[in-house]
Amino acid sequence: PRAGLPGAARRALAVPRANQDADFMVWPRERPGRDYDLNWSLNGDGVTPAGDAFRIHKLSTAVDLLAQFAGSDEIAPVAGTAEAAPVVDDEDEYEEILAVAVDVFETAGTTLFVSEGDAKGTRMPCRVITTDLALAATAMKHIVERMPLKEAIELPITCYVAPTAKEAVAAIGFPKDGEARVILTGPHATAPKLDASVAFAAARLIEEDKPREPFAPDEGDNYMF
Repeated sequence: PRAGLPGAARRALAVPRANQDADFMVWPRERPGRDYDLNWSLNGDGVTPAGDAFRIHKLSTAVDLLAQFAGSDEIAPVAGTAEAAPVVDDEDEYEEILAVAVDVFETAGTTLFVSEGDAKGTRMPCRVITTDLALAATAMKHIVERMPLKEAIELPITCYVAPTAKEAVAAIGFPKDGEARVILTGPHATAPKLDASVAFAAARLIEEDKPREPFAPDEGDNYMF
């Protein structure tokens, strides 16, 4: 399993410390790409940003970022279809797969784009963390739906999408009740596979959340309690 820093230590790395002297403290100013609440919440997802991180919670933000970084505001559709990533139940295997994406995200100078919305047709909040702005924009327009704006917090579905990873992995993990983690790297980090994996993860979480019918023996059956 991938060794990690304690939560407090990771947060200390993610959030710039205050400059302090005997009389006052001055916090470095927030700016686009440096959002302390977002950085803290990404720490909760196991990611310590090593560069800027941009939160995309509405389509206009994706368009603005594309114009800024790519010189175009065109958002690509989800071209084609794909199967959802396989479910990985083994905890050690899941942690090793997750580390492939996290290592990319934590490389010095890496810019992260974080799209957030409800999985299509549900009220299941989803976060997509990626280094690929075009993919983040596609996710915002075609894979998730706009949800009411909330403070930056960890969400039930978190996707780690790293196209530039040298190792190709695809997996869905359910590390805790009510949580799903989609991991797609290398050639698996595509919009169709992300779309299918988010839909699968949302459907499973919704199914698990349904109240179970109480056990009722069939009439005439002989049960001894």
